[in-house]
Amino acid sequence: MRIVCDNWATLAANLPELLNPSLRGYFEALTERDRFIAQMDQALESWDVWLTPVAATPAFTHRPAWSAIEIDGRALPIWAGEWSLHHAL
Repeated sequence: MRIVCDNWATLAANLPELLNPSLRGYFEALTERDRFIAQMDQALESWDVWLTPVAATPAFTHRPAWSAIEIDGRALPIWAGEWSLHHAL
């Protein structure tokens, strides 16, 4: 089963099936995943190496261990900045 979510109501209406897929739905998802992998393999075939960034944002500046980092004008512990990067989705 392929669901295109163009709005939250569509997602909410299909949520029970998304959370409890049937065996058929599971295999359909695997087939779709395999098609996507094949398309990516074909698209990237002409390159030997594909360089990608290691994070979705620039790195923090170098600073002493466990020092504060400024986020939105507030000084926060360094781990707060790292947490926000991983949980901003």
